[in-house]
Amino acid sequence: MLTKVHFTLPANYVAGATEGFLLGEFNKWNPEEAVALQKNEDGSMIAEIKLETGKSYQYRYLLNDGRWVNDGTNTILLHEQGNTIENCIIHVQANEEKSVLPQKTVKAAAPKSKKVKPQADDLTKIEGIGKK
Repeated sequence: MLTKVHFTLPANYVAGATEGFLLGEFNKWNPEEAVALQKNEDGSMIAEIKLETGKSYQYRYLLNDGRWVNDGTNTILLHEQGNTIENCIIHVQANEEKSVLPQKTVKAAAPKSKKVKPQADDLTKIEGIGKK
């Protein structure tokens, strides 16, 4: 059984690239079988493919500026021939449409600062200075 999977590469990863391709185990990492990404108005890139249910696939994005990038979702580190490779991984579950979206980062609210009133200077407590 096949499950439709939506891939999204956020605009901040795309940067100045104008084209992108999705490569992975599902197309044997072959650039000739790469899935072309569509660029959205917001600068992000998307693709939709059907993958076999119950399997896991490693993938990455290749941009036309020569960069290989991940989308910020589940990553896996591989050690091959003395090199460390960081790929994304997706686990396709049964009977559900799947979206690969980067996890949103939420800025923590800054603690509210308390206004501190400076204490009035009591010059009578300083030696050698009398009352004004």
